[in-house]
Amino acid sequence: MIRLAREICCVRSLWILALWLVNAAPAANPPGFTGAIQAIKRSVIPIVCIAVNGTVAETLSVEGTGFFVAADGTFITANHVIESMVSAQRKAPCPHTAFYLPQSGWSSQQATFQSDYYVFHADECKRDADLDIARCRSVRTVEPAHKIAAVTFETSLQPDGTPVAFTGFPLQFQIPLSSVGNISGYVTTRADGRGPRAIIMDKEAWPGASGSPLYLANGKVVGLLRLRGVNSGTGRTIGTPSRLIQEFLSQ
Repeated sequence: MIRLAREICCVRSLWILALWLVNAAPAANPPGFTGAIQAIKRSVIPIVCIAVNGTVAETLSVEGTGFFVAADGTFITANHVIESMVSAQRKAPCPHTAFYLPQSGWSSQQATFQSDYYVFHADECKRDADLDIARCRSVRTVEPAHKIAAVTFETSLQPDGTPVAFTGFPLQFQIPLSSVGNISGYVTTRADGRGPRAIIMDKEAWPGASGSPLYLANGKVVGLLRLRGVNSGTGRTIGTPSRLIQEFLSQ
């Protein structure tokens, strides 16, 4: 009887230990953005000013970010990026407006890369200053070898706290940088029946990230990055919801 009691005691102890380990185990992490980030790199482009000498192009400055909405080279970006490039008050000249794509795709393991430049006419872009959106198209069709991908939009409003990433070309970087934050909420700036006009994100964007796509872990784009918060809004990022982007594109 004594031996049996000891065995029962040991079994109970093992069950208690197993239950404690189950309850103490950390919750599984939500799906990450690694795959979505790699996929979105086929859609994002740096908006640049270039100088052309014969057949050689040189990047003078990286002005912002755009992303493809069609496979023919049509892209959108923030209107203020285009406005800055064509402004008569611009300090440094912008001889040609363009974007470029690396010949072998974006790779974190390549320190240098060869690029193909695609010129677009900024003065021909369709622009909406109120929504801060511009739609432009390269003069020549993007080569199939680049394997670009038009983004897919998600127009439904995501719950507050939903993880969202953005990928762009800030701080004069010539390679894409990504960051992940969360949706803080939505703001309606006027009662026009078109729903919220701004997404607020609890992550500060770098200067120069304007025009970057805001996207979910499944890769679908929920908005366009307009600007980063300043002063009392520091630490926040503001974007235009995808529903308004699609309305703009359909006009």
